[in-house]
Amino acid sequence: MDLSSAKTIKDNFLRELTEANSGKTTSLPFIIHETPSFSLVKDQEIFQVIIIGGTLAVNARVKKDGASCEILSQETTTLPTLANREDFLIFIEKLIDDNSRVIALNFAYPIIPVFDKGKLDGKLLKGTKGHAFRGLVGKTVGEEVETYLSGKKQRELVVSAANDTVCLLLSG
Repeated sequence: MDLSSAKTIKDNFLRELTEANSGKTTSLPFIIHETPSFSLVKDQEIFQVIIIGGTLAVNARVKKDGASCEILSQETTTLPTLANREDFLIFIEKLIDDNSRVIALNFAYPIIPVFDKGKLDGKLLKGTKGHAFRGLVGKTVGEEVETYLSGKKQRELVVSAANDTVCLLLSG
C-alpha cells in the first residue's frame, strides 16, 4: 500500500469516528465508556465464559491468574433456535455451573452497550441469524440473565454481556 492510500484510509476512519461521536449515522459503531477501575473476577477465581453465536455456543471455565487467564475446560454445542426470551434463558441456565459467580457472555447479536456500576452489559436491538429473541429485544441481556437465574439458582450471579466484536477487540 502506498502512502497516499494509507492517508486516505486514515482520514476516512477519523471522519467516521468524528461523525459517530457527534451522533450521526456511520458505518462504525461507537462506544464511549471508561475501563472499569476493578475486575468483576477475583484473582484465582474460576468464572464462566459463554459464547452465543449463530449456530454454536461455547461454554468455558476460566481461571483468572493475575492479569492473565487460563482456560480450564471448554465445550462447544449446537445452538438451538432461540425464538424468544424463555428459550434463551432456559438454554443459558443449562450451561451455568453451580460454582460460578461471574459469567462473561460473548453475544454475537446487535446490542447497544450499557455500562453501569462497573459492569458492561448490552441492550438487544434485534434478533438475527435465525434467532428472534421475542421478549428479549429492547432488554438488557446480562441483567435479564441475572434476574432469571437468581430466582432459579437461589444465589446472586454477576453477568457481563458484550457483543462478540467488542470481546474480540478486548482479547487482543
